[in-house]
Amino acid sequence: MSKKIRTALILLLALALVIGGGYAAITSLVPDFFKPQSAARKLKNKELKQADTKNIVTEDISVSHDGRNLYGYLVAPGNYKDISLPLIIVSHGYNSNADVSSKFATLAAQRGYMVYSFDFYGGGNSTRSGDPDMLDMSALTEKADLNAVLDYWKSQKTVDSSHIYLAGISHGALISTLVAAERAQDIAAMVLFAPAFHVTDLVKQGMQELGYTDISQVPDTVSYKDHTVGKRYIADALTLDIPTAQRAYAGPVLIIHGTADTVVPYSYSETAQKTFPHAQLMSIDGADHSISDFVSVGTLLKLDEFMKKN
Repeated sequence: MSKKIRTALILLLALALVIGGGYAAITSLVPDFFKPQSAARKLKNKELKQADTKNIVTEDISVSHDGRNLYGYLVAPGNYKDISLPLIIVSHGYNSNADVSSKFATLAAQRGYMVYSFDFYGGGNSTRSGDPDMLDMSALTEKADLNAVLDYWKSQKTVDSSHIYLAGISHGALISTLVAAERAQDIAAMVLFAPAFHVTDLVKQGMQELGYTDISQVPDTVSYKDHTVGKRYIADALTLDIPTAQRAYAGPVLIIHGTADTVVPYSYSETAQKTFPHAQLMSIDGADHSISDFVSVGTLLKLDEFMKKN
């Protein structure tokens, strides 16, 4: 370091001491040198460096609970069985399945994460878990499924249980929020793609348009806006308090939503960003409800930055 540069640094630090008063002023000038890194984050970064990201493996792993068998698959660095790694659990959307997140899972595994995607029981016409007619599923049955998946992975030695993340797509993002609200201590952070926080309002709107004033009037199956659901779906949706669930999870949340979404209005994510105690909203200008609209360089960079911080 030259004498002139050294002198300038000394003058800057001296000025900070006089004006700002000591340590706090110094850290404001050079924060990166003084900002402490938590032990948990240091451990996570160490784990990610140990991951064999050049060899990505995929394995079918099912989770059972209450007589239900949930199909799922793990995408992970090749040496995941020899070390503990952070885990991302991905929940698909309404009438979908785990395959929708395959590209996301591969990209995350290449960064050192384990990623588990699964089919909700009866959660779609192409489900590999349960009956595909979707007449017995609801937000609460899917919440039970995700809780079982979370319990399973928390017990695995290959998982860094202090760094388990929930990633949800549309209806799966709603389910992730319901689980995180009750298990905040188990969830390091959440990433929510076009979260279906409109479900209760949509059900109420549908009941009104179909002429039902009470749940007792609703038949066993209901068709509305090209979807057929069972009475259980409607009954359970009416019990949800989504804003309360959002307020209950104080961990970091990244919401990614297209401004041109015609399925879940973008305004619901704007409201959610203000309701969650610690949430960021990343808007994808002109994007609709398709997950493929979210896979861009900008989105991946933002997602990567968020994951590194949490």
